[in-house]
Amino acid sequence: MTDNYAFPQFPENLDKSEDLNKNLIQFSLTLAENNAEYSRKINQELVEGFGKMVSEVNNPEQFSQAMVNLVSTAGETTTNYFMNSAELIQKAQKETLDIFLGKSDVEVAPEVLKVENAAPKKSTGKVKVSKEVPVA
Repeated sequence: MTDNYAFPQFPENLDKSEDLNKNLIQFSLTLAENNAEYSRKINQELVEGFGKMVSEVNNPEQFSQAMVNLVSTAGETTTNYFMNSAELIQKAQKETLDIFLGKSDVEVAPEVLKVENAAPKKSTGKVKVSKEVPVA
């Protein structure tokens, strides 16, 4: 009668759960470090960019160039942040699959593990502004 309540996979599931928890904690710490690094970088770029804009307030052409460079640099840093975060998430997903599939008899299809990475092209960070800048 007790055979109906036996859980032969229980120890295996506990091991998977422990490994998964370790993996999720490590992933959370890595992602937090990534967020802090990019937050610091974006804030530093914004402070430097606003400093350049304020110093060029009397020269409309230089002011607009500094503003365009600020927005361009912030956009590039943000793109890099999201690409880096996506790579970290992809790595965590693969490790999670390894935890569950590595301790079981299930085979995964190769197309499930194949991820195509379509990263945007990196810009030079410089944007040219025409000489004619309308001043209100």
